[in-house]
Amino acid sequence: MSNVDLVVNTWERTYRDVVKPGFFPSIEVSNGRKFKKILLINNVDNMSFLKKAADELIHRNELDEYFVVEEELPKALMSLGLTLRDLGRVPHYSDAPLVAITLPSTSDYLLYWDSEITLYHQCNWVDISISLMENNPNILCVNPSWHRGSVAKEAIFMIGDFSVGYGFFDQCFLIRMSDIDNIAWNCFCVASLRYPLSHIAPVFEQRIDAFMRRTHRLRATYTKAVYVHPNEGMSYPSTDLAEKIRRIAFNALLRLLDVVPGSSSPCLKINPKPSYRFDHNDRQSF
Repeated sequence: MSNVDLVVNTWERTYRDVVKPGFFPSIEVSNGRKFKKILLINNVDNMSFLKKAADELIHRNELDEYFVVEEELPKALMSLGLTLRDLGRVPHYSDAPLVAITLPSTSDYLLYWDSEITLYHQCNWVDISISLMENNPNILCVNPSWHRGSVAKEAIFMIGDFSVGYGFFDQCFLIRMSDIDNIAWNCFCVASLRYPLSHIAPVFEQRIDAFMRRTHRLRATYTKAVYVHPNEGMSYPSTDLAEKIRRIAFNALLRLLDVVPGSSSPCLKINPKPSYRFDHNDRQSF
């Protein structure tokens, strides 16, 4: 079984639940496997309280490590060739995952997990996904499914219970550690302008999405594991007039080019005939 780092980001709205005893073990139970458990502390008012609570979780053997995003971010940006200015006025939509992927680790894979998501049903989708990724190097990341209707819409093709296509979500993703160093963070792709905050700044998920499309790297979604995020989009910042105009312009451009996640539009640089292998006997679920 591959070693996997579970990295959970918490901030002011979520930390009270995250530091309760049982939170991290419950993620392991729902995913049907053990992880190295890491907490990222980001944008909280009472830092001293949260550090003390994290220390208590370590004492209870429910947490392995914790890091403060603000302290780790300069090193993360430097290692990736980015600056704080690159994050625009919405740094908290990129800073935690950027830190997560640059933390020192001896594990084979990283599972980034938004503190507010939960799986509908218990399922070891992680090891099933690792089997897929080990046989298919063009798959950069895997995630559980979200709303079932849009998963089918974004698929280019299916491999067993996996929907494969372009796109990236930062709420939950599984990625190989060895692939992280090869990601180029300043790629541009018209299709990536569809992200909700693209008119404000190129956020983490938009940057990876553009890289994946430019290099023909794909995402697989395991359709039998479904997660829910009850507060998705609730914390999006307000926009000024210039940003609203950019959003309107981006939407018009996307409609003009008929750019959708699974589109074969030339601007997406899609490889029409990727080759994949998958052993369907590797399936296992809880």
